[in-house]
Amino acid sequence: MKYNIRALLSTRKLFFQTMLLLLLIAALSLLFFGKAFAFIPSSAYHPFWLNVFFINFTFMGNGLFILCLAGVLIFRFKKKQQGIAMLYGFLLSGMVVQLLKNISSISHPDIFFEQGQNLFPANDISLTIPGGIISGHTAIAFALATVLSLTIMGSKKQLLLLAVAVLLGYSRIYLAQHYLPEIILGAFVGTVSGIAAVYLAYYFRGYGNYFKKLFSIHKNDAIRGERNVQPV
Repeated sequence: MKYNIRALLSTRKLFFQTMLLLLLIAALSLLFFGKAFAFIPSSAYHPFWLNVFFINFTFMGNGLFILCLAGVLIFRFKKKQQGIAMLYGFLLSGMVVQLLKNISSISHPDIFFEQGQNLFPANDISLTIPGGIISGHTAIAFALATVLSLTIMGSKKQLLLLAVAVLLGYSRIYLAQHYLPEIILGAFVGTVSGIAAVYLAYYFRGYGNYFKKLFSIHKNDAIRGERNVQPV
């Protein structure tokens, strides 16, 4: 059966329409309030419990988490194609992120929290180091959410996946690792990578089945040919 990516996308309108709305709101916020919108200055108080939550929650945008989750899908739940699509999403988003980071020299904040206290209660501007133009964690999170939305989750859970991805993107701002523009770009790259990953996973599946069927036909023809050969 031919895989129809357009038909699949049409069944996830709520997911993608809500995402576009959120990206539009974020872009308008960037336009009117600047790149530091939603950024919490180092001089502000950061509750210990919130620091602990975001420090652990942001790990969901780590490549190791995606690899482990894909492994669970493939080997534990026997969802091979979904797991492969997840791996493709990780690889595609990762390649784009690394490419953009290597060609950019934009500075981003570098502040770390410990036990609810600011380790560097200094001027935020002085705490910037050369960074990337995109948030890799956000890209991976949105790629994962897109793949799960298209391959596993029902329509009722689409917004939950999106909410998790958005919260992870915000965790990068809260932890002072990225500014809003880098989160927006990461979300866009991750979403496109997720769609491409699902297409590639199912496209190659169909391609593999075609060759398997073709090989089977040739094998059967060879067997019949051997049977028709008369001994001398």
